[in-house]
Amino acid sequence: MKNANSAYNTQCTLYGRHRKIIQCALYIAHCLTALLLLSGCIRNDLPYPRLQQNITAIAAEGELSPAVIDTANLTVTLRLSEQADIRKVRFTEFAYTPGAECDDDLLQGTYDMSLPIQVTLSRYQSYQWIIQAEQTIERYFTLSGQIGQSVIDVPGRRVVVYMPESVPLNRVQLTSCITKRWKIYRRDRNI
Repeated sequence: MKNANSAYNTQCTLYGRHRKIIQCALYIAHCLTALLLLSGCIRNDLPYPRLQQNITAIAAEGELSPAVIDTANLTVTLRLSEQADIRKVRFTEFAYTPGAECDDDLLQGTYDMSLPIQVTLSRYQSYQWIIQAEQTIERYFTLSGQIGQSVIDVPGRRVVVYMPESVPLNRVQLTSCITKRWKIYRRDRNI
């Protein structure tokens, strides 16, 4: 009988140990399940940092002076010489904030700068930069004895000068102009 009781006690002891192990395993499983469920409830509501992406350097062929980079308004102004072709501008330097991505590589090809172009720099947010060109072309045309200022019509490619009727056409003297390749026509007042 002693053997039967000791065997029973040994079984109970083993069963009790297994029971504690099973309870411990279930407790750990419940804790892990709860952690997984709670981690699904945590939202990442931290915004990305606002890091303005800037154009740091830019240059083009035919520039009169270094470009004006306005980081507050996100604009770049290029000042081109009179001889530069504003419709075929080639950039020689283009740099921006390290780590940013640019939608266009300005160092490749030529650009028509008669209208401003847009370049987008991105890192977390997108920043649209406007690149524009200014080209000051000095134009003047004067004749001796003219009345008032000359009117230079660039799109029409003509200059209008008012002269007194008393001045003969063969006595008109060109006093100043950009080029001397002009033909002088008398405008009929009846037209």
